[in-house]
Amino acid sequence: MNNMVSQFSTSGFYKTPISKILIGAVASVSSALIVAGPVYKSHFIYSPESIFDKLQLWRLITCKLGFIDTRDLILSLMLIYYFRIFERRFGSAKYASYLLANAVLCTGLEVVSLAACQHFDVTLSYWTPGLHSVLLSLIVPFYLDVPHVSLQRGGVIGHIVTGKVITYIVALQLATGNRCSNILAGCGILSGLLYRANFFYIQSWLRIPNFVSRFCSNYLLPLVQSRPPEEGAVPMGATLEIQQQQRMEVLEQQMLLSQARQFSRQRNRAVRFARPSGPFQRRAFGNLLNPGRNRPRPPEVNGNADDVPATASPSNGNVDTAASSPSVSASPEKIQQLVDMGFNRGAVTQALRATDDDIAMATNLLLQE
Repeated sequence: MNNMVSQFSTSGFYKTPISKILIGAVASVSSALIVAGPVYKSHFIYSPESIFDKLQLWRLITCKLGFIDTRDLILSLMLIYYFRIFERRFGSAKYASYLLANAVLCTGLEVVSLAACQHFDVTLSYWTPGLHSVLLSLIVPFYLDVPHVSLQRGGVIGHIVTGKVITYIVALQLATGNRCSNILAGCGILSGLLYRANFFYIQSWLRIPNFVSRFCSNYLLPLVQSRPPEEGAVPMGATLEIQQQQRMEVLEQQMLLSQARQFSRQRNRAVRFARPSGPFQRRAFGNLLNPGRNRPRPPEVNGNADDVPATASPSNGNVDTAASSPSVSASPEKIQQLVDMGFNRGAVTQALRATDDDIAMATNLLLQE
C-alpha cells in the first residue's frame, strides 16, 4: 500500500507536464522583462488607445506571456503550482484545452471591460493582464470540486480554516493589487462560470486538436516529464506554508479514499439486501424468477429424483441469483480516457468495474491506489 501511495503521490510535478512547462515559461519571460527595462515592457501592456484606435490586437496575446511586476509573478507561480491538481484529475490534454478556452474567453471579456471603462470614463492608463484572469478562472472548479478538509480538529475554527484557505489568500492577493486587477479577477471568475456552463458548447469545439495532443505526447512529453516520487515517506517542507499544502494534499487523498470505500460498502449492502437469504425468501424469489418451477415435473426415467443434483435443474430456486447476474462492463471510451491520463489499463478496467463504470469515482480510486 505504501508503494501505491508513493507512486501516485501528489508531490512534485509527476504527471503534470503542462504545469511544469507553464511555470518555466512564465518565470523565464517575466524575469527577462523585469531585467530588460521599460523599452521592452511596453510591448506587453495595452491601453484603450492601442486596442481601439491603433488596432494593435497583437498586444492581447503578448500581454499574457509574462508579468512585469515581481509581486504578480510570485503569486501567479504559486497559483500555477497549487492548481496542478486539476491536471492530474483532468489529464494533460483536457487541462491544456481548459486553459486555451479560458484564455480566449478571458481575452474577450477583457476587451468588453476595456470598452466599458472607456465609455464610462474610468481612468486606467494601461493594462498589464498577464495570466491574472486565466488563473483566477480556476477558482471556480477549485471551489466547487475540491473538497474542504479541516486542518484543525473540532470547533468553529476547524471548519473555517481548511487547506484551501492558502490558495484563496494567494488568489485574493493577486486579485486586489489595483483597479485593473479587480476587473481582471471578475473576468476570470465569469470565464470559469461560462466554461462550466458550457456556454455556446465551448467545451466541444474550443479545445486542443487530437493530432496536436498525440504529437506532444510522443515527442515533447518525454523531454519534460518528471520521475515518480521515490518510495518512502515524503519529507515535510521547510516552511509552514509548504507543510500546510502537503497536509492538505494528504487529507484530500484520505477523504477521497474514504468516499470510495463508503461507495463500495453501500453497493455491497445493496447486493446483500437484494440477494435472498432464508429458505422462504429463496422459494419466493425462485418462484418469481422461474415461473416454470410450479409446473409438474416429468416422471423420472431412471433412478430416483433425489439422485439428480440440485444444480442440474435450471428451475431450482436455490441457485444463487448473483451468479447469473451479468458483470458490469467498462466503457472502452472511459478506459482510453483514463489510460491517456497515465494509468495502467488493467487497473483502469478493474476500477471502472468496481465503481459501476463511474469515471469520476474510478479516477479517485486510481489516484489513491
